[in-house]
Amino acid sequence: MLLLKKITRSGVDALCVLLAVFLLGCGSGNHQNKNTMTSAVVDAVPEKQVVSQSSCFPVDTARLGRAFRELIKNPYSLDCQNEFFYAFPSTWLEFLLTYNFDFFNKNLSNSQIDAFGRLLPLIPDTIYCVKLINLCIGGKWGPDLSSDVPGGLQDLVRNFMSQKPQVMFSCLSKHTRGFQLRFWQFYWSSLHKVDNAMQCQRLKNMFWRTMPDEVKIMEIGCEFATEEFDTHSPYEDFPHLTIKSQIRPEKYP
Repeated sequence: MLLLKKITRSGVDALCVLLAVFLLGCGSGNHQNKNTMTSAVVDAVPEKQVVSQSSCFPVDTARLGRAFRELIKNPYSLDCQNEFFYAFPSTWLEFLLTYNFDFFNKNLSNSQIDAFGRLLPLIPDTIYCVKLINLCIGGKWGPDLSSDVPGGLQDLVRNFMSQKPQVMFSCLSKHTRGFQLRFWQFYWSSLHKVDNAMQCQRLKNMFWRTMPDEVKIMEIGCEFATEEFDTHSPYEDFPHLTIKSQIRPEKYP
């Protein structure tokens, strides 16, 4: 009887061991299946989605370069003009990051900026103007700029203004007063003291009856850029450094 009990107990123990091994095997198999499924899901994610999530630079410079080369080959193609137009930077920050820090290929940068001004005649004026204004809002000259980036953009917008002022003022009128003022501050600004009074008066004569509010903002922007623009302050964007510089240096080495 004692022997039978021992055999029975041994059989139960063996059965438990076999059951545990079986369950462990099933568990590892499920885990492997889960990994396989996860891998399959990741592989199924579209490549563009993965790129857009990992991208941190605001402008697709590879797309911009391809669009520029195609535009040079086919300057009269509407598709090529559209592709270059939409690949081109859309804000001052994007414009600055794309072209101001391209130390090694300034000729290409200048060529792309020039192409945006000359080689897009098939882009509707209003659409073109909206983007041009957005590029200028917040634009500025500064002592850290390594190239004539603001000058290139100013040439574009001033040329367009001289050719189609009605389109420009119409598009500007859709912006808030603050954005209009920031546009005009850049439009009139320069590295040197420049007398903008004649050009400002010419635009005023054209629009003071139909767009008096916009003209007033333009005059304020012109006055600010002409009278208060200062290129000698290295801390214009960092006022805390100006305060720090006024404190005795022994306190703040």
